[in-house]
Amino acid sequence: MIKCIYRLIIILTSFFCLVNAQQRMATVSGNAFLTDSTDHSDVKILFESVSASATTDSVYSGSDGSYVIGLTDGLYIVHFSKNGFIPYTLPSTYSWGNDSYTVPDVTLNAGSVVEVSGDVFGTWYANSLIQVVGDITIPDRQTLTIEPGVIVHFMDSYRWYIDGSIYAVGTATDSIFITSGQPIKSSTDWQGIYIDGQGEADTNRTLLFQYVDIGYGGTSSALFYIRYLYDRVPFQFLNSKLHDLANYAIYSNYSKSIIHDNDFDLTNYWAFTFYGDYGLELMNNNITSNSYLFQYQFINSDESQTTTISGNDFNCQLGYLYNYSSSSGPDTIIFTDNIFYSYGNFFQTYNGNYTL
Repeated sequence: MIKCIYRLIIILTSFFCLVNAQQRMATVSGNAFLTDSTDHSDVKILFESVSASATTDSVYSGSDGSYVIGLTDGLYIVHFSKNGFIPYTLPSTYSWGNDSYTVPDVTLNAGSVVEVSGDVFGTWYANSLIQVVGDITIPDRQTLTIEPGVIVHFMDSYRWYIDGSIYAVGTATDSIFITSGQPIKSSTDWQGIYIDGQGEADTNRTLLFQYVDIGYGGTSSALFYIRYLYDRVPFQFLNSKLHDLANYAIYSNYSKSIIHDNDFDLTNYWAFTFYGDYGLELMNNNITSNSYLFQYQFINSDESQTTTISGNDFNCQLGYLYNYSSSSGPDTIIFTDNIFYSYGNFFQTYNGNYTL
C-alpha cells in the first residue's frame, strides 16, 4: 500500500511539473526574408539560450518567410543564417515567458563570409562579411581596398595595424561598416586601428576612409591611433561616422589629419588629441561628446602648416588649444564659423598666432 501511494505521488508530481512547464512555454513568430527572391524558405533561425531556464532551439522559415516556434521561458539571442547569404544577429537579448511574441522582420543580403587574420591586402569585395579572428596587418608597401557594402566584424579584442595603404571608400547609400562581431555589442569589444609612419615609403601611401561607419571599439589608447606620418601622407577621414567608443576617437601624434563632413557621437571623456600637428583640417563635422573636444595641445612643428577648425557643430566643451609656434610668425591656427550648442563651452589658448 505504501509503495502504491509513493508511486502515485511521483506520478502526480511529474504531471504537475509537466503542466507547469507547458504553462511557461512562449510562442515566438516572425518573418525572415531573402533579398531579390520570391522563395524565402530554409532560413535557419537559431534561438541561443543565455539564461539557465532557456533552451537553445531552432526553426526554419517557410517559402513566405514566416516561422513559429515554442520555447521555454528565459533569455535568448536570435541568429539568422542561410548558405550564400550574410548572417545576421538581432542586436539585443529577448526575455520570453508564457505568452506569444513577434520578432522583428529580418532580411538577409546575398554575400559571402570570409575569416581573416595576420597579413591582409588586395580587395575585400562588395557583399562580403569579413570576420576578423586575430590581429590583422596591412604590410608596408601593400594596399587593401574595401568596396562599398562590406561589413567587417571584429570577433574578439583584436587590433588592426596599417603599415601600408588603405582605400576604404563606400558611397552615400552603401557604407562600409567596421564594428564588433559580438551579438550584444559594447565599446570595448575590439582594440582599434593603429597607423604608424614608415619613413620615405609614406610618400606612396594612401590612408583614406570615406563613407565608413565605425563603432564599438578602441579599448587601447584610441579608435584611430596615428603616429609619425609628419607631412608625407595625410590621414583622411571623410563623410563617415564614429560612435560607441571606449577612448579617444582620434589620437594623432606628429601627423597630418584631414577630417571633413563626419558625425562623431562620443561618450568618452575626450574626443581628440592632436600633438605635433602638421596642418590639421577639422571642417564641417557634427561632434557630440559628454565632455571635451580637445585634450593637451596643438604644436605646429612646421610654421608653413596651418591648422583649420571651421564649419563644425560642437555639442561639447572645447578644452585646450596650445600653440608653440613663434608668436612673431603668421597665424597658424584658424578657428572660424563654428557653432556651439552645449552649456559651458570654453577653450584655453596659450601663446599667440590665432585667428578666432
